[in-house]
Amino acid sequence: MFEMNELLLTFKDVEQMLGVSRNTLRRLIKEDGLPVVDLGSRNPRIRMQDFEQWLDSKTVIKQENEQE
Repeated sequence: MFEMNELLLTFKDVEQMLGVSRNTLRRLIKEDGLPVVDLGSRNPRIRMQDFEQWLDSKTVIKQENEQE
């Protein structure tokens, strides 16, 4: 559930954090499950907590014994 004290990111914020274009961000939302909060009036936001969880789920860390 959404709480009023949660940090909400704009699309521009997330684009800059990921270094991607608006089109790529929209693809990540549509095809890759990045959750969006719909505040209406064409004012979508992404909760920081959701963004961090989504990013963690996409992060792959190589084990020390794995070869490239």
